[in-house]
Amino acid sequence: MHVYWFQDSKQGHINQVKVLLDELARDADLDFQVSAISCKSNWLQRMLQRFGASDKISPKTNMVMLIGAGHGTYPSILEARKILQKSHSVLTVAVLKPSRNIQEFDVVYAPAHDFYNELKPTNVTTFMGSLAPTSEQAVDSSQAIICLGGNSHHYKFDTKIAIKQIAYLLMTHPTLQFSIFNSRRTPAGLTQQITELNEMHKNYSFYDHISVSNTIFMQKLHASNLKFITPDSVNLVFEALSSPGKTYLMQIESPLSNVFFKKKKIRRLMVSLVRDRHVGVVKVRDELSNKVLISSIEQPSLYFEPLEEVKKVAFALKKIIQEKL
Repeated sequence: MHVYWFQDSKQGHINQVKVLLDELARDADLDFQVSAISCKSNWLQRMLQRFGASDKISPKTNMVMLIGAGHGTYPSILEARKILQKSHSVLTVAVLKPSRNIQEFDVVYAPAHDFYNELKPTNVTTFMGSLAPTSEQAVDSSQAIICLGGNSHHYKFDTKIAIKQIAYLLMTHPTLQFSIFNSRRTPAGLTQQITELNEMHKNYSFYDHISVSNTIFMQKLHASNLKFITPDSVNLVFEALSSPGKTYLMQIESPLSNVFFKKKKIRRLMVSLVRDRHVGVVKVRDELSNKVLISSIEQPSLYFEPLEEVKKVAFALKKIIQEKL
């Protein structure tokens, strides 16, 4: 089977397809090769060149899977199917929820929160949060990690609150060695304040996303016993929840922001994680006597097991592939 992986320029979309294909590749019963197709290039010409369809036609029993995540990939997948289905058995797979033509795909794997109060089409299978590799790596009880996002459509990132949260965690866990990672959305001012914390706190190392590979980040994430994540980054939250250890959401905004964002789906998702105690919470409150920001920690359930959403999706997709082969 040949897999055409249609890609846009968003790393979060690319990562979710990658982990799914990596999980499929673990199955010895599946034999496939992958060609990555950039939707920003002449994708049709590249696809035909790689597949060899320009000079020979393979029998229809030769299956082709077209897969992609993100609105920039879905039209290309459907257009490619029109060309290839004349001579091949074609399976179209959308990862995440297409905003248009959702029922044109053979199968769609999308987050359950995208169908809140919405009827789910019959070709859609949902998963919790986002797809992330399930880690079986043992955690190091001396290690912790802080992962920082930034402003988004769902949260208003307050740098003052964020830096107080970081200082609070460093102060209350003096025996732990913290790894602090920023991201492309992290305010530059916060990055500067983090580097200045070393005057008072020696139990952390700072990693700038510009100069650190994703491999190093994932190694640190999987090894850390305590994982503190800002809730604006869904992928990071579920990457943490897919590995052993405890995951905590950090408060990053004033409570007044809830008035403006309370109907957002990502916020509902994070509230459900807290309610079900899949995650703990690091939050601030106003001390009435002097209006000083005081932080506190609520613990997650001791019995929460790492998520295996990508394994569930891979198993379902394998079954469909085998039926079409």
